[in-house]
Amino acid sequence: MVRRSRYAAPPLLALALLLLFLLIPQQSSGKGQLLEIQQLVQVPGTGEPNRITLKVIVLHSVDWGTPRRARFAEAVVMVGGDVRRVSFNGEALFSVRPGNHSVSVYWADGRFPALRTTVLVQQDTEMTVQFTEIRVRPEMVEVIADRLMARSVVTVSATVNIQGEFYVAPPVIRYADAKGDLLVHPLTTRNDLVSVMPYSLDRSKFSGSSEADELGLMRASDESQVTEITLDTVVPEVVTAVLEGTYVPVLVMNYTVRAVAR
Repeated sequence: MVRRSRYAAPPLLALALLLLFLLIPQQSSGKGQLLEIQQLVQVPGTGEPNRITLKVIVLHSVDWGTPRRARFAEAVVMVGGDVRRVSFNGEALFSVRPGNHSVSVYWADGRFPALRTTVLVQQDTEMTVQFTEIRVRPEMVEVIADRLMARSVVTVSATVNIQGEFYVAPPVIRYADAKGDLLVHPLTTRNDLVSVMPYSLDRSKFSGSSEADELGLMRASDESQVTEITLDTVVPEVVTAVLEGTYVPVLVMNYTVRAVAR
């Protein structure tokens, strides 16, 4: 006599278990589907979905001479919220999505103001930013020496003929003191950088205002692009003579953007 089991899986329950097994995605097929989706949204050649490369090169020059690339970590580049110091070749690389991106470039020690702009990036792009320092020779120098206080007020006047925006730093004064020693104010730190102090005066910001008169920065006219600069500097010595080599540091910043073909 054959004994049959009392418990047999109901037909509907067995069918439900079979459908559930078939609908659960296998791990390997899931990865394959994800890879197919990524390939659909990739920009060719980037290796990342919807990403392209923005390279920022930072240059520095003196008196319109041959520019050099910024040294390692000498300059800082910010694209959107991503901040990076330049590498050994003066470059900073960013992986961005196509569209408009805010770019800021400035010197790490704060001596140069930041160059800020917006760049439209539609394919791999190279942006070159150049900081050019110019030594402007003074046209007139006046000295008021206070022997009791052992200091001097040196007034330097110069004319700048530059189109567009530029910045001005306190003058570098080479002088002889009461002992006959030859000195420099302020003390120079590096020969390849013109200004020791930050470029704190902006012609576009102060031109035509009462604040410009107080700071001694005046613009003659928009048509001629000639600006007369008068700066007062306190030297903590009795200055007996102002020597050749005195100048007013002027900074010009510009940039170029070009698409890079693959």
